[in-house]
Amino acid sequence: MYKYIKSILDIIFALIGFILLSPVFLIVVIAIRIDSPGNAIFRQERTGKNGKSFMMYKFRSMLSTEVEFDKEHPVINDDNINLTKVGRFIRKVKLDEAIQLLNIIRGEMSFIGPRPLKIEYLAEYRDWEKMKLMVKPGLGGLAQIKGNGHLEIWERNYYDMKYASEMSFFKDIIIFFKTIMVVLKGEEAYIEHVDKEILTILNGKEEKSEDHL
Repeated sequence: MYKYIKSILDIIFALIGFILLSPVFLIVVIAIRIDSPGNAIFRQERTGKNGKSFMMYKFRSMLSTEVEFDKEHPVINDDNINLTKVGRFIRKVKLDEAIQLLNIIRGEMSFIGPRPLKIEYLAEYRDWEKMKLMVKPGLGGLAQIKGNGHLEIWERNYYDMKYASEMSFFKDIIIFFKTIMVVLKGEEAYIEHVDKEILTILNGKEEKSEDHL
């Protein structure tokens, strides 16, 4: 029941947010175009709910969007030489992703949920990792308040899987307010690594399940 209510609230608040932030978005677009050549907004194919792909919007923060990602740490660090001056700022205050309000309005994303990764990662997911696809991807999520770019990919997927399995209104509220604290204090202040024994247990259960097939 909550999933349906959440989808309606997402669209309502995204519309309000987009209208209120439109002047800010215009300033960001102008600043990006002045700072470096290229489009201010770029689209990239990402994995959504039930593995369905969609085009995710983002304000361009790099000189080139053709970047090789480290699959163990798929988040671009703030010291990356490819980042522009404006890009560093909008990433720091999370404005680069704010344009994804459009994705929420289109019904492809939610305010809270697992971050959508590039589609090429899907083929490498184990079954327990694919559980994150039970819900819509979000602007922010459990992994983002636990360290985000400071986590290994399996840790992020663990938190995403945990969120998808335990999603509730109250947990979304907690994640929302903690996200504000992360923006104010930085991800480094909230890093919570996952015990590697959990990964061994999850992979072990999956291997046992495959043996019985």
